[in-house]
Amino acid sequence: MIEESMPPGTTETWHVHDQARQFFYILEGNAEMLTADRRLSLPAGSGVQISTGTPHRIANSSEQMTRFLVVSAPRTRFDRRPCNPLILPGTAG
Repeated sequence: MIEESMPPGTTETWHVHDQARQFFYILEGNAEMLTADRRLSLPAGSGVQISTGTPHRIANSSEQMTRFLVVSAPRTRFDRRPCNPLILPGTAG
């Protein structure tokens, strides 16, 4: 488990984990979790699970700092690659 923070107006790049699934829990502020087919608003006290192989990115479009926990199983070390969310895994692109 790690704690991360995102300044206002920042976002991760699109990426995918081929082995790990993740759970994001918002401690402070607000975030949005984006997947290829979903945009989920996450206020403080809420969370979301991201399944293995799901292209995703977290964003802070608010005007305040966002702090959150990320739980990954198994660990994501060496298990993160950039992706295009419009090209689904296993399809030509």
